[in-house]
Amino acid sequence: MQTCRKCGVGKPLDHFEEYNKERHWRRKTCNQCISAYRTAWRKESKEHLRESKRRYHQDNRDKIIARVNEWVMKNPEKRRRNALEYYYRLQVAAMEAYGGYRCACCGEDEPLFLTLDHVNDDGSKHRAQIGKVNIYRWLRDNGYPEGFQVLCMNCNHGRMRNGGICPHQEEGVTTRATARRVKRPEARGAPPAK
Repeated sequence: MQTCRKCGVGKPLDHFEEYNKERHWRRKTCNQCISAYRTAWRKESKEHLRESKRRYHQDNRDKIIARVNEWVMKNPEKRRRNALEYYYRLQVAAMEAYGGYRCACCGEDEPLFLTLDHVNDDGSKHRAQIGKVNIYRWLRDNGYPEGFQVLCMNCNHGRMRNGGICPHQEEGVTTRATARRVKRPEARGAPPAK
C-alpha cells in the first residue's frame, strides 16, 4: 500500500507507475491523478498554443501573406496540386454524406459523371445567397444540410430541362438501376427504322 500525495488515498502499488525498473522506484502520485493532470494540461496547452498562434498571425499578417504569395509564385504546380487535393477531399466527403457515389435516379456509379443537385430546384437562388464559395466547403461548414442529392450529369441536366422531373422518372422509361441498358439499332451505327 502506498498513499498518493495528490489525492491522499492509500492504493495498492500497481496503481503507481514504476519509473525505475532496476530499483523498483514508483511515483508518489497515483496513475489516476497523473492521467487527470495530463489531460487538463494538454487541454490548457492546446488552448494557449491556439491563442498564441492567433495573436502571432494578427501581428504579422502582412508578412505571412507576402511569404505565402512568394511561395505560390515559385511553386505553381504544387499549389495547384494541393488545391485540387483539398477540393477532392471536400467532394468525397460531400458525396458520402449524401448517399455515396451512386446516382439517386438512374443508379450510375461512375464518379466522373456524378454531381450534387439541389432537390428543390433552387440552385441558382442558393448560389446567389452564398456567393462565390466552394459549394463542398459550404456544405461541410453547415453540417451537410438536407435538400441535396447525388445525381449523374444526365439526370441533373434532364431535370433542369424537363421542369424538375428527370426523364427517367416518366412512364415507360427503363433506368440502369432497374434493368441493363438495351442498345437501340441506331446506337450501333445502323440507320434508323422508317
